[in-house]
Amino acid sequence: MATKKLTSAQQARENLKAKNPKYKAYREQKELSRAERDAKIEKIKNLVISGKDREAYRVFETLPLINQMTILVSPVVGDAIAAYEVGEFGTRAQERFAQNDIIGGLGNKAMQVLAGVSLLPVVGVAGDVLGKGLKGLGKNFKVDPDIPAGGGSAPTRPNEYVGTRPVDLGEGIGFQPGTGLVSPNRLALEKMDSKPLKLDTLVSQLRKAAPNKEGELRMLGLLDDKNQVTSLARKYFAGQEKVSPAALDQFLSFKQGTALNVLRPKKSNFESPGYGDIDNASEVQRVYQVEGVNTKLVPSGKHYRDLGIENDIAFDSTDLDDGVLRVGRIQSDYDPLLKKLMNKEKVSNPFEMKDKPTSAVTLKEQPGYEEIEKLLEQINESVDISNINSTKNLEGIYGADGLPIATPKLIRKSTKDEIEALNVENVRQKDLLYEIGKKVAETEKLAKGEPGFGVGADILDGKVTFVRDLVTDRLPKDIKKIADRELAYKNINVDAYNRSGELSTILDNAYYGIGKTEDTLNYTNSPKLDLKPHVDIAKTLEKFEEAFAKKQGIDIDYNRKFNLNKPKLDPYAGVGAKSSKSYVLPVRNLINESLQNPNISTLRFEGVEPLIREGGLNDGVPAKILQNYYKNAQKEAIKVVNEIGEGTELLVVNKSGDDIEIDLDQIRELLENTGEEIKISAFKSGGLANIDSLLNNL
Repeated sequence: MATKKLTSAQQARENLKAKNPKYKAYREQKELSRAERDAKIEKIKNLVISGKDREAYRVFETLPLINQMTILVSPVVGDAIAAYEVGEFGTRAQERFAQNDIIGGLGNKAMQVLAGVSLLPVVGVAGDVLGKGLKGLGKNFKVDPDIPAGGGSAPTRPNEYVGTRPVDLGEGIGFQPGTGLVSPNRLALEKMDSKPLKLDTLVSQLRKAAPNKEGELRMLGLLDDKNQVTSLARKYFAGQEKVSPAALDQFLSFKQGTALNVLRPKKSNFESPGYGDIDNASEVQRVYQVEGVNTKLVPSGKHYRDLGIENDIAFDSTDLDDGVLRVGRIQSDYDPLLKKLMNKEKVSNPFEMKDKPTSAVTLKEQPGYEEIEKLLEQINESVDISNINSTKNLEGIYGADGLPIATPKLIRKSTKDEIEALNVENVRQKDLLYEIGKKVAETEKLAKGEPGFGVGADILDGKVTFVRDLVTDRLPKDIKKIADRELAYKNINVDAYNRSGELSTILDNAYYGIGKTEDTLNYTNSPKLDLKPHVDIAKTLEKFEEAFAKKQGIDIDYNRKFNLNKPKLDPYAGVGAKSSKSYVLPVRNLINESLQNPNISTLRFEGVEPLIREGGLNDGVPAKILQNYYKNAQKEAIKVVNEIGEGTELLVVNKSGDDIEIDLDQIRELLENTGEEIKISAFKSGGLANIDSLLNNL
């Protein structure tokens, strides 16, 4: 193996270590400290994942300040440490007050407050305001006891869904880098009075200031599916009597960075490029990912499956011609999934489906179950005897050095006794199979108190096969070496045994040094390695249990997957909704992208044409569901224009047949004249759009 080449700096350190023993000791101590630090950080991660926040925090406190800061800005682990620290300093404050240590108590109370404000508690932004991490201030840090809980002016993240930022795609397509969509709830918090309030009161006022935006608050971790404040938010603000809008805004900002994402696949990963009459040269496809959406239950045929995306709410396709960006299609695999699950599960709401059972009456609980295990082991013992007799003619291929003997070896045919022994074991294995089927049937009857469902019979009929594995350690020494080599080269396939009943391969004469004569072999082909695989007892018994559960109407594997991935109320569906508005994010993103690209003057949302491309016509008539989907997308586009114009009559959406066209230059001129920045909400931010007043029928 080639030695890794050192950098000039690394080489200089090595030279100095060789010359200076003290420097060498220093470097070794530093490397030891780094290893100890890394081990602590890994321990913290594992403890957080296990839900042991207190133990994780104890290890966290022993780290140097710079390493604490590194952990605190990391996702999940940092949030867990931060949330724990808020409550921890409140507890310590009470302990200090009880001990009559007023100054120390106030110091801990202040650190608790600052922790709640910054989510980089005591060593983060709040600590930096004071010129150093608050950890270094000691127990007697004195602060103003009137500092308002939940207040403060700690810097916060910009209001932007960074995953929706327009990017320059190159190749003359023309999209410009820019800013992403914004949060309407954070916009509302900016305009609210800065006075701290009780958490529930503040959240209630926010919901009034930004009505019908609870979906976003669920996505950002503030509300649950019942629109109640989450335990995560309560834990974060634990110990604080009141919370300021600024502190709540910062809480919402943490998940905003990853909650929405626009993926723009490479052309090699396009779905149906040039679909219909879409211009392949200027085509751009986008996949929209939303936290809270789960598409793992979508059956085969899912778009962009090869990209491994599992939280996609919709996808679209556009092309560009002479300044007109045409939305060629907006589609969703998520919407059909919701409808399919409603029909399959016979429910009226796909977001309120109950968990499926993941347990059933089992064979293992019944007396006599261990007899099935013993019978399976007897099959393996018989397989061992079969493999010995079927490979005796291959003994002697390897020499004492563990390599095939160089001189040609003459391989004999199996003897009559060996063949007879093989036949005896074949009969024995069939008898054991019958005994296993019979025993499983008896155990089924015990489990149900009535004649079994037929798993035992299915075993006899070959409908429930054994899980097989060739355990080469159970083979004779030389045969094990041959089998290991043939397995490594994939010349024998254990998985195929249940289909073919064979596990054999012709041996390579040249490698094994096999010689042939008519008298000793009389073969037309090279000799074979002919084996039988063993039964994987644990997995086979598990397979019996699965078959028995299915006979009871319970598919445990599917049910587990279903329970884990069943749809939950997503951010674009309201409480009580039976479907999602999957078109909202694509429409808003397209307007945001287009407005920031001066090369695009018009944005066109087509009506009937996408249905023609998608085969959404029945006898020339558009399918109602698809037709409504594209009409809703057009209405959403008009709502966005209405939000930008804030009721002004200066903006007009042109209607041409079934299409609508948005004059982007007109919007840019309005924004320039009013001095407003482009801020498109990721969720509907205004009231009902006055669609008729905006439409200009051409």
